[in-house]
Amino acid sequence: MHINRVIVWFITLLFIFSLIAAISISSEKDNTPPFWNTKWSYRQKIDIPIYTNDDYAKYQPIDIHIKFDHNCWAINERKHSIRICCWDGEKWHEIESQIYDLNFIDTTHIDECSLVFLIPGFANGNEKYYVYYDDSEKPSVKYEDHVSVEESYYSYKLLADVSAEAKYYAIKEDGDIIYGVGQEGKILNRPLSQVIAKQKKGTKNFDIFNSDQIASFAFSYYSGSKEEDESSSDQSLVSKKIFVDGNLMVEFGIASESYKKDLRTTAIYKYYYSPYNDKRISIHLRHEVLCNVTVKGEENIDGRYGALLSFKSKNPAIEKMNTGDILPFLHFYDENNEIREYHMNPNPESKKREWIISYDDDADLGEKAWISYDEGENNGKAHAVIFSSSTGIVKSGTKERDGIQLKVAEKEYFRFLGTEIDYASINFGRNSYENGYIHDTNIPGDLVVEFDAEFFTTENGGYRLVEKEASIYQSLVKHRHSRHQDSFFEKKQEMHDLTIITHLGGTRLSYPYLANKTGYPLPVIWVELYKDDNLFLSGVAHRSPLSRASIKFSDIPNGIYLIKVYWKINNSTRFYNGFKVIDLKRDTKIHIICTWQRRIKINIHDQNNIGIQDVNIILLNKDHVAIEKNITNNMGETLLKAPYNFRDPYILRAYFKGFIIYDQEIKKTCRKISLNLNLYDLTVEVKDALDLPPGVDVRPSLSSQKMNTSIRIYPKTVGSGKFLFEKLPAATYTIQISYGGFIYEKTLHIPWNGDHTTIKLNTRFRLIPEIFDSRGNIIQNQDIDIRILREGREIHPAYDIMTIHDYKKDVFLLPPGNYTIKTYYKNNLVGLQNVELTSDRNIKIVTTLQPMLPTLITEAILIFTGIVLVLTLFKKISLCNLLRLIAIAFLIISLLQPWWQLTSIDQNHNTDVERNIKVFILPAAMIETTIYNHIAYLNIASMPQVFVEMLNTIPITTLIASILISISLIPHLSVRGRGLSHLLLITAIVLILFMTILFYIGMSKLCEVSVGGLYGSNMLDVVVNDETLSLPSNWGLSNGFYIYIVSLLPLILSIVLNLRKNFFLRLWRVFL
Repeated sequence: MHINRVIVWFITLLFIFSLIAAISISSEKDNTPPFWNTKWSYRQKIDIPIYTNDDYAKYQPIDIHIKFDHNCWAINERKHSIRICCWDGEKWHEIESQIYDLNFIDTTHIDECSLVFLIPGFANGNEKYYVYYDDSEKPSVKYEDHVSVEESYYSYKLLADVSAEAKYYAIKEDGDIIYGVGQEGKILNRPLSQVIAKQKKGTKNFDIFNSDQIASFAFSYYSGSKEEDESSSDQSLVSKKIFVDGNLMVEFGIASESYKKDLRTTAIYKYYYSPYNDKRISIHLRHEVLCNVTVKGEENIDGRYGALLSFKSKNPAIEKMNTGDILPFLHFYDENNEIREYHMNPNPESKKREWIISYDDDADLGEKAWISYDEGENNGKAHAVIFSSSTGIVKSGTKERDGIQLKVAEKEYFRFLGTEIDYASINFGRNSYENGYIHDTNIPGDLVVEFDAEFFTTENGGYRLVEKEASIYQSLVKHRHSRHQDSFFEKKQEMHDLTIITHLGGTRLSYPYLANKTGYPLPVIWVELYKDDNLFLSGVAHRSPLSRASIKFSDIPNGIYLIKVYWKINNSTRFYNGFKVIDLKRDTKIHIICTWQRRIKINIHDQNNIGIQDVNIILLNKDHVAIEKNITNNMGETLLKAPYNFRDPYILRAYFKGFIIYDQEIKKTCRKISLNLNLYDLTVEVKDALDLPPGVDVRPSLSSQKMNTSIRIYPKTVGSGKFLFEKLPAATYTIQISYGGFIYEKTLHIPWNGDHTTIKLNTRFRLIPEIFDSRGNIIQNQDIDIRILREGREIHPAYDIMTIHDYKKDVFLLPPGNYTIKTYYKNNLVGLQNVELTSDRNIKIVTTLQPMLPTLITEAILIFTGIVLVLTLFKKISLCNLLRLIAIAFLIISLLQPWWQLTSIDQNHNTDVERNIKVFILPAAMIETTIYNHIAYLNIASMPQVFVEMLNTIPITTLIASILISISLIPHLSVRGRGLSHLLLITAIVLILFMTILFYIGMSKLCEVSVGGLYGSNMLDVVVNDETLSLPSNWGLSNGFYIYIVSLLPLILSIVLNLRKNFFLRLWRVFL
């Protein structure tokens, strides 16, 4: 009796499942893709690990590993039977593809390989992807070879200190060079191994000086304060190898180490073909520290994993040096799950590193780790480094913190006569500092850091596109693996086999062989393997007429996995019939009992009966493992599907903006759940210390300690300094605004504190103005009045007084923003300068005030010279002494006149702009005067320190020469010690000649690399109010230099006259 009942139940279940299959087949037949080509025997479905309904998913590279259900004919990467085809709902498209990492089971067959192809441009989320293959020979593929990698050599020398020489891998795409990756060599005396130089669009010949952006992936630290104290793993090449050079992807590896052999870096680089202007290169990186080291000197370089390096060079004479830029913004995803913004200074003026972010700012990357160096939010260029994760990267290291921390610096290398070289370095490295702890400057000798990263560039997407790219990359990289990593990294990961056997739940009613052969939508058992909520592997379970449906996954690393089992007909109909969680540590065979699918409909609305979108719904089993997830749509609805479980009724948990809004066990018979949630809006108004809207971009965020999942809630901007948070659950919130290293918080209770609040930013930076006259002398005058304007309105900031270099200076405390600084003397405007204040700044304001001392000295010398001439006429002073005094007068006057001058003026008066640049000796300064709309803008131009030191020696040497000349005027020496007098004069002449030649050579060198030569004329750029104008210009040596040379003539003439007088005197004595 019992046996008969079992038979009846079995026949009943068999009939039900057959009926469902028949109905499904009839309804789905028209939607089932037919076979692409009947000459191919086999096909397997490919599951894409990203959603393709977003336009940005188009042309993303898919790189996955596949195991074939049948033997696949293949000779090599070019001769094989594999084709990737996409069904768009109406017709088939064969997609360009590439295979690599072939695993041969005999000389002509493989059982697995890696596939590379791009999401096609017509993708809309509904297309289907299949791999077709055969066990017999097929024609070779003839796809266009889009990418290649080759070894290359580069050499360039402009000056002794401006040169580069390197061996590198050139990555080419359709004839253009996209990246150069350094093997060995130097640029500006800096090693080049593990350096990626992104080339500009359309580059045919590699040029590192014309790179779009540079990224380094070398480990480094400082053991002293000098550049030569840096130890870096890019200093010496160890090995290199090209692994793959295909039509869509290239792969190669570089290993390098430091000179001290205390650091080693091994990196594998992958580049995928990209028909868009946006480009990306992937890096699998491993840093090893081989002995204990201690950071000294430059403590912000305390174990750098890599850096984005940006150079900006301008030169009016050498076109090749007009390259690069410093972008205005830095954004990154921080440890509070917030996008933090820093302002970069596009024109750094300090000769020492200015740390925009230092180690004590504790700028850690968050879970979705990425860095964006960009032009703004939604538009403009952005260069980014995207990490697979910010955790789990430290593989070993005694007392070493996990994570990635940022340090950012800028510096001006050189600025002179329109030639400028600036530098910015965005460093990512060890998590060396946490608030409340000391700075960790000890790097352990067993430190091993390993992670995946992507160097990404978008031409016009801004950091929001970087955020989107990060989401896609962090999903795709989990499915990429190269067997070359294990061999090149000299390691082997422990791998296992997992065999899954299914029972009941229609598993007997699966026909994988017939479905694959005929193309009809026959039911199959589909198994998916998930790790960390991401699809890891999937495939069809095989079944013979007498066996159960089973599947074997090979080479699976250790870890916890969720197995999902579906009874599937094609791709539009599938039933979630079974699951199991496994902690895989060895080769394992498991059995899964399947049932039937259960459907639970969820409806969630607010107090106005409006559906709530983006509620995360999770279904958990008794062990709190998530077996199914979904998100509500704009109607507040979603559907959960899960296997029916006799013993486990499931727990349903709903999250909205970090809060658990539902967390209950649901009945086995429950099919629908409706929830109501009260939501509120909040308007936040932000003001700075001047009670004005912030002068820089800031964005508040909300968080709550009541959140079960810590997240940040961001608003939309509704006005200047006004932000709207929509649909907030009732709770106690903390509003947070961060700018630079400052964080401001305010606590409020919603809805009890109302729907509007104001938060004030008290961030103030020090603005220290130094006032100079038109010759570069510091002015200390009580009659000088400084007025500060913002957006055309005069403001009255707080200020303090500081003593700097024995001078008392006003220090203004201002919130960040753009300001105009006006300087008045007796109510007359004498100076004007625009300042972008994003950190403490010292500014030099050069006024139109003329110094009195040069005029007084010149007038005194002229009067003195007139008196001396009169005395000479009355024979009170000899002619020789007159000439010597004139020489001294010339020397003094020359020091008060410009020695070199450049003038830019439009002779046709098409523009109301004029520029004049003068080099003075006393004081040593280069004064640039630009007149625009009859308003004079003066500036002290920067000069190389070695040149300034040379200029400072001229007055000292001139003083010595003048003293020697003055000693020669002593009557005793003039009459009786003529030999000594001549020696003093000749020494003075030699000193003057030496200073003349030294200035000539030094100025010539500077002009050679700036305007092209010591003398000349050309069209030069003049920047006025952020507008660049090209004006005809002339330049060359000026009055002071020539007067200095002329001073030699009376000295030489004095010696000649003295010698001539002595000659005739001796001749007269002979005749007597």
